[in-house]
Amino acid sequence: MVLYPDPVLTSPASPVTAFDGELHALVERMIELMREAEGVGLAAPQVGVSRRVFIAEPEPGPESVPVVFVNPELELG
Repeated sequence: MVLYPDPVLTSPASPVTAFDGELHALVERMIELMREAEGVGLAAPQVGVSRRVFIAEPEPGPESVPVVFVNPELELG
């Protein structure tokens, strides 16, 4: 995991363009790190990867399945 003020945390992340094994490996590693830290969510930039990906597992448990968000967009208004 990276810490502030690492530039990857303050710069816009790049969109994901390839849904391939590399993305799958990134998501699997993020899930592993999130669970090791007993967290409920993690974004790719927090692990040093400037990609628009985050995961969430609001109710962790033995049968819980994390939700993966790729290229999310927030609409206000």
